[in-house]
Amino acid sequence: LKNPEKLFTLATENNLVYQLDKICKEKSFRKALANKNDGLLFININLNAIKEPVLREFSKSEFFESDKIPSNKIVFEVSEQSAVENIDLFQSAFNYLKSKNFKIAIDDMGSGHYTNLQIINRIKPDFIKIDMPLIRNVDKDIVKQELVSSMVRLSSKSGIEVIAEGIETSAELSMLRNLNVQYGQGYFIARPC
Repeated sequence: LKNPEKLFTLATENNLVYQLDKICKEKSFRKALANKNDGLLFININLNAIKEPVLREFSKSEFFESDKIPSNKIVFEVSEQSAVENIDLFQSAFNYLKSKNFKIAIDDMGSGHYTNLQIINRIKPDFIKIDMPLIRNVDKDIVKQELVSSMVRLSSKSGIEVIAEGIETSAELSMLRNLNVQYGQGYFIARPC
């Protein structure tokens, strides 16, 4: 159960996603407080755990009392690995988070899910994260370059910042810089810690 994907699959099968999601968030916040990092903290949200009452309860967490962690330093990152069943509920939940000054990121852009563009249009995220398969060998593939360039142009005009995931070579990083991608992550930059 060390693999998070397997752990969340098991939690979903046993109707325990909310409980597991809450434990993961609390551990992340405790780690952030211990590290005293004043940068942004990206927290993944499982789509199966997104319900507005749950988010209301969570946003009143002890971690936001007395500004231990200011809400504008938290970025909720939603992975669109599965289709959003109720886009209105989804939008309502994220509108609530945004009203509390939390930031929103859409993960896995370019992963092939048709609802990504609809989600971007509806919730107006602060960040989009371009999925690793579009970044892999971007320096050698003109189609990937055009796709990334299009996402950067769309994002720029919409006030959204772009993060490239899975950068593994200096050539990929150089090309992404040339394409005006603002941020990146990947083994070439740093391994997860």
